[in-house]
Amino acid sequence: MNRTNLLLALLAIIFSSVSCDSSKSASHENQKEESMQQNGAIQLEDVWNSEGTINLSAIAASIEYIPLKMTNDPLSVLPGSKKLIIEMTMDYFIIFDHQSSVRVFSANGEFICSIGSLGKGPGEYLVVGKILVTNNENQLWIFDYRQKKMIRYDFSGRFINEFKIDGKSSQATIDPDGDIHIVELEREMSIMDSSKIVVYSNDGKVKHSFSLYEDRRLGPGSFWGMVSHLRYVNGAVEHFEPPYDTVFRYENGRWKAIWSLHPGSKRIPFEAYSERTFNDVFHPYSFISNILETPDHFFIDGVHKQRMKKILVDKLTLSAQPCDFTTEKLEQVWRFQGLSNDLDGGIPFWPTAAYQNDYLISMFDPLMLKSFEPAISDASEFDQKNRAKLDELIESLDPEGNPIIMLVKLK
Repeated sequence: MNRTNLLLALLAIIFSSVSCDSSKSASHENQKEESMQQNGAIQLEDVWNSEGTINLSAIAASIEYIPLKMTNDPLSVLPGSKKLIIEMTMDYFIIFDHQSSVRVFSANGEFICSIGSLGKGPGEYLVVGKILVTNNENQLWIFDYRQKKMIRYDFSGRFINEFKIDGKSSQATIDPDGDIHIVELEREMSIMDSSKIVVYSNDGKVKHSFSLYEDRRLGPGSFWGMVSHLRYVNGAVEHFEPPYDTVFRYENGRWKAIWSLHPGSKRIPFEAYSERTFNDVFHPYSFISNILETPDHFFIDGVHKQRMKKILVDKLTLSAQPCDFTTEKLEQVWRFQGLSNDLDGGIPFWPTAAYQNDYLISMFDPLMLKSFEPAISDASEFDQKNRAKLDELIESLDPEGNPIIMLVKLK
């Protein structure tokens, strides 16, 4: 075989391999979409009153604990984990709540800096509605919906620029080109269907806009303007509106329903939801409060008769399983929500954020792990190396210290 023929043969083998991998991936995605079309909505009604144990190892390859370290800088000290929101890049953890300074920690938990400060001046914010990280992960935007502006910084804390936005805004996301998509709502309920998503360049110029509600119907129990989850994935904008039960995707100039989740027959009526308080009015109803998505699963936080529920949905089979379980130890019954941690026997896991398609993230306070210690399963049931790391971590923890990040790598 001469050199040219050999090269052509090698290229054919490589192309065949790549095509095969692409076909497998496309086939898997097509299977998931066909599954929804054939079986209809994901039914959640049957799982509200049931319990079930799902092991973390079913979805995860490994687990890592990263304590966020304190320094002499007062800004390195964080409030309790329940108040905090976390975003992740390859090199940083971005920690914030809605009404205090944004903090940046390294991938190993070292405090790096705070970003901006509270105020009304240039580069200052009153509310951190959302953090948007640019595609190259070297800059971030803070969405301050109270002052109606977007503020850009780099990860050293340097202020770059800001711009004002029009209308009442509730959500924002960023695409790979760095353009920012912002939901702009009409204030009057009677004309709420004219609300739109406006696309801005990074210097604040409007590039184009499209209707938020055109060509789609309002979901049961919801009303215009409840968008609370906006994201840019796989080349398009998607959104979900609690207690709305459908995930929409904007493609080819139209909104398309890609996932439909049915909480049950009792939906929250407009009159109940408009009160915006968890009182007796809500008691009979079930609704979805949050959805986190990975390539293969939905992690759903819901409320059923005023009781929190966590549900794992397999996107291929559309099967929904409850993730709350009990265990008995030291003559006590312990009740937990989340995935049972069979990797090291530690605290149950439930994600609050995801990074690309590789990692899921959660956060907890040191005291939480300390108080959980009596319920930890026997070491002999788990990988000894993982368990030894967990025991060492528990021994070293300061109960008054910063929260700890729980980083799970997906299979």
